[in-house]
Amino acid sequence: MSYNSSSDGTTPDRMLKADVGDRDRPSAPANVPDLMRVGQLSANTDMDVETDILDPVTFSQSFCRFRLQNKGILHSNSKITLALTGVSGSGVRMLPIGIGVHSLIERATLKIGGKTISETDDFGHYMGYKSRFISPEHNKEREAITSSRLIARKWNWTNNDTAAVDDDAADDTQTDEWTLDIGRDVHSFKLAAANQNTQPYKWMQQVHAPVHQITINDLFPFLKMNQLPLYMMKEEISIELHFSDNGQRLVHAGNIGTSSTTYNIDETQCKFVADYIYYPQELMMAYAQANRNMSFTYVDHRVAKRTLVIAGGSDVTAQNLILNVGGAGRIVTKVFQSLADTQSQGQLLLGNYVSLGTCSTATSNNLSLQGKNVHNVRYNDNFLYPIDIDNQARLMHNLEMAEGSVPFIHTEEYGTQDDIGPADSSDLITVDEFMTGVDIGKSLTAKAGYCADRLNRNERVNERGIEVYNSFTGLAKRSGNVSITQRVFLELMRFAQLNDGMISTSFA
Repeated sequence: MSYNSSSDGTTPDRMLKADVGDRDRPSAPANVPDLMRVGQLSANTDMDVETDILDPVTFSQSFCRFRLQNKGILHSNSKITLALTGVSGSGVRMLPIGIGVHSLIERATLKIGGKTISETDDFGHYMGYKSRFISPEHNKEREAITSSRLIARKWNWTNNDTAAVDDDAADDTQTDEWTLDIGRDVHSFKLAAANQNTQPYKWMQQVHAPVHQITINDLFPFLKMNQLPLYMMKEEISIELHFSDNGQRLVHAGNIGTSSTTYNIDETQCKFVADYIYYPQELMMAYAQANRNMSFTYVDHRVAKRTLVIAGGSDVTAQNLILNVGGAGRIVTKVFQSLADTQSQGQLLLGNYVSLGTCSTATSNNLSLQGKNVHNVRYNDNFLYPIDIDNQARLMHNLEMAEGSVPFIHTEEYGTQDDIGPADSSDLITVDEFMTGVDIGKSLTAKAGYCADRLNRNERVNERGIEVYNSFTGLAKRSGNVSITQRVFLELMRFAQLNDGMISTSFA
């Protein structure tokens, strides 16, 4: 397969992307294009792409390892394919619709010469956060097929008549709720009260064993900004995947399974589709000679977590929570956190890959009883915010500023403070079901209450580390004790140095 890369920018996505330090390498001759720079080459240059489909060198239901060949330049959009086998039963048998196939992976590690270059732990929860920044139209038109992420929304233009036939044409032009958009007309399934649900296509259901794919730059943020010049490396390159527990892989009506539920990964479909980029040989050799020493700057993630057991009731409250998440001696650019209910395991469709939002704690119109998340971050002996933040709009603003993108979530998904009603109310989200037995409203309401902070001082964290402060009210409405896991991810700055084919890494 051959591509042309020219100055008119027709194939910018095929350019090798890297943050290359100029301090530690000699300047390239004027006639050698900088293959590592983001953007276009300065001249028309032929480019070939060779695709290899690699089997894992080691495979089990808990772990697999792929070994890459030291050739060409590894494209950051190379894919890993995964599928489940032996899934049976009626009703909902789906991957969690918020993250799709990413629920199969617990930890992903990129190693070069035995050295860990990039590693993401609690990968499903990490993707639960990152997937909120994918546009609904992209989910509907692409991700639904490639990764089984199905979070797209549309207004529900039908009423919820209980009559045998919905023949009220006037109501069909009015709506006060929204529902999931999977590309099918919900109205056609509303002919009777018993059929007021959204029916997924067969290729969306795991009983038909669809094959999905994961992009390696989702597994490793290192590859978001860098593509690996494998032909310049003398060490072995490998990708290791630790698979999640059986009970965390699928959702189905009533719960997402237990540790005894068996949803095996199909070994025959576990492949690494590696795209290797080649330029003319003389150009690649000249570039390698001119850039014997190269440095990459990238971000990596670390996670700190703890499980809280909180007394249940009409208002689940967790006050004055302080969690030291580490980061001592590092440059940390971002902190983001999630709060997952380990007992209800995410209420069906999203699985456990959620972050609980706050809900109203009363049925009357009393703003003082609406749930809140009072939040702040402390590092280097100072609070990030001079006054604790308890306003939902400000928390959402900080989330947008930290990620540099607008999260594609409805206010009802973030928290139900604008909807006076009991916790887990779903007035603005349809009460229809996904297939049979799965309430869409309860599955999505107040399940995207993520919190993120951009640490903008550009300071190295002192030996005390970073402390995250939270006080939650109105988290849930349930009798008995509630078990909740708080996860806080740190975004750390790292360097990788490639010297004469050997790579080394260090923290900034």
